[in-house]
Amino acid sequence: MGLFRRFWNWIRGNANAAMDAIEDPAQMLELAVRDMREKHVQAKQQVAVAIAQEKRLKRELEGKRSDATQWEQRAMRALTAGDEGLAKTAMERKLQFESDANELAEHHQKAEAGCDAVKKALIQLDRNIADADRKKRILISRQKRAEAQKTINTTLQELSTNNAGTTFGDMEDRIVQLEAEADAAGDLAALGEGSANAEIEQQFRALEAGNVDDALEAMKAKLALPAAAAAAPPDEAS
Repeated sequence: MGLFRRFWNWIRGNANAAMDAIEDPAQMLELAVRDMREKHVQAKQQVAVAIAQEKRLKRELEGKRSDATQWEQRAMRALTAGDEGLAKTAMERKLQFESDANELAEHHQKAEAGCDAVKKALIQLDRNIADADRKKRILISRQKRAEAQKTINTTLQELSTNNAGTTFGDMEDRIVQLEAEADAAGDLAALGEGSANAEIEQQFRALEAGNVDDALEAMKAKLALPAAAAAAPPDEAS
């Protein structure tokens, strides 16, 4: 387990040192996941080395035990043949191989435990990478939404605090003024046209007034004829 802790602390230390220089959360998350993937490759290499070491120790252990068994069998054959000296030599060799095997067994046991630890660490690292990648996508999505909301809120705040409302009010006043000026110009044009029409109408009235006078004079003349006839003496009387 000590090997696993050192391995994991080494990964976290390198990742933290690299992320300290970055402020953008998205970049930090991308870097963290990328760094974990790179460390995953290195971890697989370390696991492969640990497995190879465990297998090598296991082969050596099996070899020592096999040699011990072989020399034990030779000692038995020597005793059977009555050669006690040769049997003693074979027994010494057998005990030496057993001692070597016992020492290797201890090393192999530690190597096997360490191999199991790094295998578990690799499996855990796989899970951490998958979990980190999932969290990265979620957090980056949240960051983008937060940035968009911040931009919208900032824009709304700027619109509420700047002179946009005043500007629109001023433009409306200017347009109202232009509309009033246009209406006034129309009224003046109509007034001028009315004056001209009035003058023409006056002329026609004067003309019509002249005609009335003529008609009146004609009527007077017509009315004067019977009066004149009545005032004159008849022809017979003269």
